Amino acid sequence: MLEVNRESQSNKVEGLMKAAPDLIDEMMHNEALGRSKFAITPERLALLKDFSTLLSVLMNLILIIFVERTNHFREVYVP
Repeated sequence: MLEVNRESQSNKVEGLMKAAPDLIDEMMHNEALGRSKFAITPERLALLKDFSTLLSVLMNLILIIFVERTNHFREVYVP
């Protein structure tokens, strides 16, 4: 959209006709993504991000709870 010459109506139409194959390919790709069994939607991506954050917090809490410090807190030993 940013590369289309908009000086005149004929330039606009010419730019659209040049971009039509790419637009059709993109629309077909988007339709295929929508029909897939596991569609990645923005809602699912947000849930995945929240899940990964929660999982990392849980892993760090487990590490903090079960870590044993030795040698004046310089070396870490985790059983």
